Amino acid sequence: MSIELASAAVGALVPYLSAAGEKAAQALGAEAATELRALWDWVKGKVAGGTTEALAATPADAKAQGKLEGALEQVLEDEPALADELRRLVEAAEPEATRLEQTMNIQGDDNVAVQNTGHGNTYNINKG
Repeated sequence: MSIELASAAVGALVPYLSAAGEKAAQALGAEAATELRALWDWVKGKVAGGTTEALAATPADAKAQGKLEGALEQVLEDEPALADELRRLVEAAEPEATRLEQTMNIQGDDNVAVQNTGHGNTYNINKG
């Protein structure tokens, strides 16, 4: 259970930490940005070492994401009582952080592929 929670936390933070995510956080409004910032501050306060700095420097790096997930999982295993606190922070930040709207214009052999994460996502696929 702790790996899913750690993964959800990192998944919410990655867009926030990226350059595009910073602009998106501003567009989401002060409340959403506040929730994401609170999650990030909590994670930085609980994870020791350079793991958070590595993710902040390269949010799209899968290795940095995996290392932070592993570090968060270890924190939750060491102190299971923190899981409820982290879950509340993730749930508060996640609705806006993981929402995705995507439009695709498909031409050619009608192959369509969609990769989804989060919830509340919408896809518009136009075959032309």
